[in-house]
Amino acid sequence: MKKLKLPITIFRNVFQTKEEILECDSILRGPGWRFGFKSYVEEEDNFKNLPSWKLQLDDEPFFTDHMFSVIKEITGMNFEILEVYCNGNTYTQDGHPHTDDVHGETHTFLYYANTQWNLTWGGQTVFLAEGQRIGIDPIPNSAILFETHLEHYGEAYNQFCRDLRMTVCYKLKKIN
Repeated sequence: MKKLKLPITIFRNVFQTKEEILECDSILRGPGWRFGFKSYVEEEDNFKNLPSWKLQLDDEPFFTDHMFSVIKEITGMNFEILEVYCNGNTYTQDGHPHTDDVHGETHTFLYYANTQWNLTWGGQTVFLAEGQRIGIDPIPNSAILFETHLEHYGEAYNQFCRDLRMTVCYKLKKIN
């Protein structure tokens, strides 16, 4: 089998201080979560596209100012934010395979926001391409950057973890 190379960049140690990580965690564990968010999926059987949790972050300065400046610095790219929110998946609540956008040169920056994770818990972001499944582990304080046309989904944590799987999702448009 040939090894598949996808245009995905992995970033470790996104935040440099414990205070930044704790501030992020504090906001994400606060109020405002809504249930019923669904990925955009073009198919007749929308029953498979199960709802999940979402926390909108477009008006949260920590994410729109501070973290966004960190993103631009570590990626070396200039973006504008189209949307920023946190996905939440509970035990057995896998996401549905989807693409984030197919219109133009857009990217998704996905930050793994949980402060604890264990290899036995699962919770990968899975990319589907050329009949293969490529999983990225949700290592705390890490992130991935990928083009939004790539088909992917988030796996829920398994029965060994009782925490909400949280990923901060930036929909970004590249600017010069």
